[in-house]
Amino acid sequence: MILLFEAIIGYLLITATVITLKRSSFSTQRRLVKLLASYIIISLIISFYLTITYSYIQEIREFVSLLEILASVVLHIIMVIYAWFLLTKVLS
Repeated sequence: MILLFEAIIGYLLITATVITLKRSSFSTQRRLVKLLASYIIISLIISFYLTITYSYIQEIREFVSLLEILASVVLHIIMVIYAWFLLTKVLS
């Protein structure tokens, strides 16, 4: 459930940032790209923390926890690819 919520927020944030980039000056574009990168990194760290904490609270086996962490990493890789695709399309 956390991954679904994170994916929706990430998709909306990436799309909104890229749309804003199209209308911004160069200095604003640099700040927005840094903000987007920071969001992806921070959300990955928070996702790891929540997954590990949740697995300890629920006493779930380590394997399930590792699968959730792997799913989170894959989700963030997809976010980075999506952001890169939109950025190259908009800024070129």
